[in-house]
Amino acid sequence: MGGAFLTSREIFSNPIWTNVLEFRLFFLIYGNAVFSDEGVRVGDIILQRGQWLRSIRNLQKDLEYTENRAVKTYSTATIKRAIDSLVIQNRIKVETAELGTLFTVVNYAVYQGFEHYETVIAKRRGNSNETATKQQRNNNNNVKKEKNDKKVKEEKIRHLDSVLLTQKQIDTLVKKYGQEGFERIVKILDDYKTKSGKQYDSDYLAITRWVAKRYLEDLQKVAKGGRGIAKSGQSYDELYRDKDFGF
Repeated sequence: MGGAFLTSREIFSNPIWTNVLEFRLFFLIYGNAVFSDEGVRVGDIILQRGQWLRSIRNLQKDLEYTENRAVKTYSTATIKRAIDSLVIQNRIKVETAELGTLFTVVNYAVYQGFEHYETVIAKRRGNSNETATKQQRNNNNNVKKEKNDKKVKEEKIRHLDSVLLTQKQIDTLVKKYGQEGFERIVKILDDYKTKSGKQYDSDYLAITRWVAKRYLEDLQKVAKGGRGIAKSGQSYDELYRDKDFGF
């Protein structure tokens, strides 16, 4: 396939950058999505802007990789889990079609709009010029202000009874999981710490190591009709009772 598509450099600081399969899968879908406003006909389906039609079997071939000089393929179950995760993160939407799975990239128009990047660039240039001017006028005051701002950002905020997070950590988690997801993740950790008496040097590190994973696993159970926490009514402290995750 020829052509090109736009991508922001902000992707390098996005959480998806650390997950190889999800990163490759999302950009495979994003890069192959229809760009034309008029759409493209595939069989009896008209793919709209930001959509791509592909079977799971073909995705296996698309995502092949080489390891120790051998070509390896992800299982269909592994690929489906990665798709479910991208849906939960609100990066894509999926529908079942006769010829495969219909993928829709959420916010595709924003990603591919030149005005979005022009605005970001103009804003950065404006901020850069303004910062340079302020530094020339009163560099000492700016240095003092930066130190004070850094101190405020590093102060930890208590959530529920025992979870401590900085504002920057809170913002990162809310951006990745949404406000409701953030609150559920905090609840899981608070219940576990309260029940077990476990303490962490960094609650944020505990969240990135295991708490967020448990939260996403529960969401997947609910999405598939399983008895996740939200459906069974089981509390988080009951779920993690007497469990030691080794951190």
